[in-house]
Amino acid sequence: MLELERRKIERRIEEIDEEISKLEQKYGMSYEEFYNRMEGEITPLLKRFDMDEIMDDLQKLVSLLDEKEKLLRKLGIEADLFAELDEGWERVFP
Repeated sequence: MLELERRKIERRIEEIDEEISKLEQKYGMSYEEFYNRMEGEITPLLKRFDMDEIMDDLQKLVSLLDEKEKLLRKLGIEADLFAELDEGWERVFP
């Protein structure tokens, strides 16, 4: 991999991290907590945010994490960001 390509990928990963950080600041919780909140009780979020806005931000988060995983793989770094998030989930349905 060329150094220029590597730097572009690293810069994009930094941009993704900045976008995720903005979501964390908006909701006052880590992205892991936000993601997992969607599996559980979202009522506290609905007191401050519209459901459509929450769902749009969740979709944005999932897209950002997916893109970050792909970029990390290009750098030779294996990451399964969704598996890490799912570790905190409790199965509600069998």
